[in-house]
Order: sequence, then structure tokens, then C-alpha cells
Amino acid sequence: MVATISKTRSKPTRDEAFALIDAATRIADFGESIPCPRCGQPLIYEDIGNSFIVECTDETCIRTGCRGI
Repeated sequence: MVATISKTRSKPTRDEAFALIDAATRIADFGESIPCPRCGQPLIYEDIGNSFIVECTDETCIRTGCRGI
């Protein structure tokens, strides 16, 4: 049997999720470059209609988003 490492993102903790949502506001409103609270790499902000996604540039790190009106 061979063990493989999953490339899925782990779920953010509550504090990390709040930090990511705060980062989304700062990126969208002021254009700031915000580091990931977990690894320090830059965060990516995607605005999609009335929702948004904030994720780390590292595909195995964290990601969160918000949907709704």
C-alpha cells in the first residue's frame, strides 16, 4: 500500500476565517496586499457576482468565501 498526500485544502479555524473575511474587505476596498494568516503567502480575492472567495496562493492551504444578498 502506498500513502498519498491529499492536495485538498484544510478547513480554516474560526480565527483564520475571520482574518480571511477581514482581508477580503481590505483587499476589495483598499487594494492592499494581505498575507495568508497560516503560511504568509499572498491571498487571492475573487469577486463573483454577490459573493466572494479569498484563498491562499498555495493550493493546499486555506480558502473561504461568502455568498448571499
